[in-house]
Amino acid sequence: MMIKFILCFFIVFKCFSASDFFDDIKKLDWSGIEVVWIEDKTVPTYSVQVYFADGAMSDQKGREGETDLMFSSLFSGTNRFGQKEIHDNLEFFGVNFSTSVIHEYSIFSYSGLVKDIVPVTKKICHLF
Repeated sequence: MMIKFILCFFIVFKCFSASDFFDDIKKLDWSGIEVVWIEDKTVPTYSVQVYFADGAMSDQKGREGETDLMFSSLFSGTNRFGQKEIHDNLEFFGVNFSTSVIHEYSIFSYSGLVKDIVPVTKKICHLF
């Protein structure tokens, strides 16, 4: 009985592909930046990941952790915006943001509702 269940699960699982779950998948080249655009109209959310081809291995000797510190300090405030203003603004829009630094690369990501993508992206761009 268990073998029949596993076989049925495998057959059903193999019948679906990525195109069954997403409305549209496009691969674009924006001036040398590879962009994979996946449009799914069932849930009006977005997720943006910015990939930096520089990680912890690029930190100079004696200054280990500098890359991670830079990403951690992004939300501590800038010359234009204070820490409270940045956090209040992003929290108002319900934005989830995170950073990840590993030895080979770094990623900054944020996500939220599609209706708020323009003001949120403008605020994130001001941080960089």
